Amino acid sequence: MSTAIDLRLFGIVFAGAGEQRLSLYYAPHHGVADAFDFHTLAWEYRESGEWRTRRIITAAEFESGAERRRWVNGLHRLDPVRGEAVIRVAEADRPYPAPQLRLHYSWRRWDLLNNREVEKLQLCARPDAEYEGLDSSGGQEPA
Repeated sequence: MSTAIDLRLFGIVFAGAGEQRLSLYYAPHHGVADAFDFHTLAWEYRESGEWRTRRIITAAEFESGAERRRWVNGLHRLDPVRGEAVIRVAEADRPYPAPQLRLHYSWRRWDLLNNREVEKLQLCARPDAEYEGLDSSGGQEPA
């Protein structure tokens, strides 16, 4: 019998007049009070008044193929036409496992359908740095 997971919503962005959303879920870290681990990204759309799943990316899928440990740390926007999002990624500076890791944070354009990075947009000085809204060409990020 499976046990229900106590997921916490750590971020949400809407697109398409609120008819599509991207949600960031974390789960409590085992054995550590008030600590949480990235669990899933959920892209959903509203149809007939109900939310339906378009794509779910689990923590294991997000890390798959990466040389270093990484997870989603924040959300900025969802582009449902392109199937992309601008997300903040936390990434370790060394391959896993390592005795000590430093984390680097960056905003990235992410292909949600294929679960892959499209472009690194901005390095962050702090884990909670906001996205400045400039793409790699220096232009304003499309709405």
